[in-house]
Amino acid sequence: MKLRQLPEDFIVEEVISLPQIFSSGQYPTYLLEKKNITTLDAVEIISRIWKKKKPEIGFCGLKDKHAYAKQYLSIRNGPKKNLELHAFSLKYLGERNRQLEIGDLRKNRFRITIRDLRREETKRLEQRADEVEKFGFPNYFDYQRFGSARPSGEFVARYLLKKDYETALKYILASSSKYETKIKKKISKTIAGHWGKWKELMDLIPKSSERSIINYLKDHPENFKTAFELIERRLRFLIVTSYQSYLWNEIVKLYLKKNLEENNLIPAHYQIERFNFDLLFYQFLPEERIKQWQDLSFPLPVHNLELNKELKEIYEEVLAREGLTLEDFKLRGMEKTYFPKDERKTIIIPEELKILEIGNDNLNRNRLAVKISFSLPSGSYATILIKRLTYDFQ
Repeated sequence: MKLRQLPEDFIVEEVISLPQIFSSGQYPTYLLEKKNITTLDAVEIISRIWKKKKPEIGFCGLKDKHAYAKQYLSIRNGPKKNLELHAFSLKYLGERNRQLEIGDLRKNRFRITIRDLRREETKRLEQRADEVEKFGFPNYFDYQRFGSARPSGEFVARYLLKKDYETALKYILASSSKYETKIKKKISKTIAGHWGKWKELMDLIPKSSERSIINYLKDHPENFKTAFELIERRLRFLIVTSYQSYLWNEIVKLYLKKNLEENNLIPAHYQIERFNFDLLFYQFLPEERIKQWQDLSFPLPVHNLELNKELKEIYEEVLAREGLTLEDFKLRGMEKTYFPKDERKTIIIPEELKILEIGNDNLNRNRLAVKISFSLPSGSYATILIKRLTYDFQ
């Protein structure tokens, strides 16, 4: 089974409330069509070309680099014209009286091609699509959410919660992944080889965000807690929310185990670098649970949750595996770093799930390709739905 062999194999289109576009307003609005570039990289280029600060550019969500995406942008006092570049284009639509933001996104519409399938796999995929259309699937965060996990599989936020601030900081400054730039890898290797020798490091690494933190440690060599808060805000947010998301997945898995028969559960294992990513799906739901679970939301772990007895026991059991309690999520003495409150639907039933076409795969000899379409609410992962359909495909 192969996914995203071409950008056009994974098409995503935002559905937003467009009637808010008017003939006048401070926020010109555009349709962004892109491939082989992330939303944030496109925003960076737009800000340079049109000389706009990045906070003046609003959007509803982040779209993957390896996809063909249609999404919407607003730019405060932006130019009323189109923009055509190699990796993306902007089409001017009109003006709004406020900036676009996350809450404006109603859903995402997907059209996905799954390639390199055997005939028997297409039959299984059709059957599973019928199951998902009726019973939905667990609304897990997918591995993209865990980008701040280290290549070793460690979550930095786990060390924050255990008050081991030096180890947390060391994972950020002195380790890197294969996806990072050569310069970042070189800086990380240098810091790892000279950890604790802050004055020496000031002469060894170039001007960078890492060097600014080293400069602080040169004068405050034991204050790793404050030094951690010098990490760029967006990265700190990813560090805490990725761990919350991992724990939320584990909570949902345990909830399924405690509420469904074992022969109804489908384990699925994935490995990304050294990060083990285990999911648990179900084949069907009893009639009385479909509506009940579709309306059920679980909060992400924070320190002051109010939970019923069943959920409290599940949260405590998951956290106990990590050597933690909910009270640990209060990061005392840290002013800029915190675990945000949020909750998430436990299961999702996709809208308009259809198999559009099954035919010969023109990229993989003697194999078949399946084109499928569906819509999901904001924040749900199409790749989790695909995993549910193909969990045992090679």
